[in-house]
Amino acid sequence: MKFNILILFILLIIVLPTKTYAISPISMPFGGPILASYECSCNGGWFILVFDQKTKMPVPLTFQFGLSGLRANYNIFTPSVQTLGSYSIGGWCSPASTGCNGFPTQGTITPLPISGIGTGGI
Repeated sequence: MKFNILILFILLIIVLPTKTYAISPISMPFGGPILASYECSCNGGWFILVFDQKTKMPVPLTFQFGLSGLRANYNIFTPSVQTLGSYSIGGWCSPASTGCNGFPTQGTITPLPISGIGTGGI
């Protein structure tokens, strides 16, 4: 059984290569429309799913009150609003709807004055 799992793991590494990118130790840029957002009420933040125009992929992010920066029209809780900002790698969201069982996100929106997050008008 362990041998089969090892073979499967090796095949996945060979068959499904991943892209690697050099990243800044400070922050990663993102920009595009907000697809969804909801409150991470157990840890005082918001989960924000942004469709990044550069990578053409959804980016799950955490906006952490007291840590993340907020600029412009403050519409980060509204789906379809265009947004632009940066995030640091690693984030966490704990919604009350899951009994405060959290899940990881790709990043946490960075604090000001580094970049934060800004939105366009509706």
